[in-house]
Amino acid sequence: MATSSIEQRYEDYFQAPLGILLLDHQMPSSQRGDGGRWHGFDSGYPGVIYRIAVLQGKAPAVRLLIDRNDIHWNARLFWALSDRREAIESGISASLNWDYAEKRRRCIVSAVGDGGIEDPHESWEICKTGWWSDCLLSNGFFGPHLAELVE
Repeated sequence: MATSSIEQRYEDYFQAPLGILLLDHQMPSSQRGDGGRWHGFDSGYPGVIYRIAVLQGKAPAVRLLIDRNDIHWNARLFWALSDRREAIESGISASLNWDYAEKRRRCIVSAVGDGGIEDPHESWEICKTGWWSDCLLSNGFFGPHLAELVE
């Protein structure tokens, strides 16, 4: 099946960050979805996934998804991490968005960057930098907390 022009654009957009994550840090992508708009990575904890994405076709984001098939477990982990927000955020340069909705199963914590896929290729500076890997691999910012909190 042929790749559409938008799928090709996402492929191009993610080429550098995936190269850094896959090759330099041996962090294999475990999922790819929505026409290449996101790539998921195993966190090592059941029900917790790291993801790089382009939000609404515009903003680059690194996300922590809490998504077991148990809305109560997800909420408990989200709020336990949220209680450690200051310690978590002190470990990274990006500010985090904490997204919890009462009746939605999935909880999300995101770092959102500047620039986006709609910009000209030449301005995809965020893709060439280590921003994605810094956010994702500052695994130190979530890793120790997840190790203590995930049952």
